[in-house]
Amino acid sequence: MKNYYQDKTIKDTNFKDNTIAREYDSCNFINCNFSKADMTGVVITHCLFENCNLSSANINNVSFQQVVFKSCKMLGLQFDECNGLGLTVSFVKCVLDHSSFYQTNISETTFIGCQLKQVDFSYADLTESVFDLCDLSSAVFDRTNLSKSNLITAIHFSIDPTKNNITKAKFSSTNIRGLLDCFGIEIES
Repeated sequence: MKNYYQDKTIKDTNFKDNTIAREYDSCNFINCNFSKADMTGVVITHCLFENCNLSSANINNVSFQQVVFKSCKMLGLQFDECNGLGLTVSFVKCVLDHSSFYQTNISETTFIGCQLKQVDFSYADLTESVFDLCDLSSAVFDRTNLSKSNLITAIHFSIDPTKNNITKAKFSSTNIRGLLDCFGIEIES
């Protein structure tokens, strides 16, 4: 297998059983299985992952730069173990339950229509990020920078404004209760 791929579309491949190249640039991965695959140290730039399963993949020191994940299953991924230099990702209709972004700098990240149940965003920099139509049930926000972020259509989040930076973040009147959970206030609808 080659160590470098550019401008390729890779379909229906099981990377759990196949060798992963060291670098991919401007490639499209369609219906591929990376579940439990060892992706250690791979450099992925300007790529699209669509309808892929990356659940429990080892992404230690992986460099994701300008990568879009669309309709992917990504359970238990440890983005905090990625190469943080230039980490730029966006997610559309992905399931990221039980994943971790602990201490990652992912400012300006877009999450659209994603399920983010029990995701750890502790100490992450999410400045100017967008959570559009996302389910954040039991997601952990602790010392998280959410300044200028958009959570207007996000649901089921609980964010303590005394422990997180929410300066100029946007919320809606229908989801504002997620900022009051820590105060034990009962809100009647």
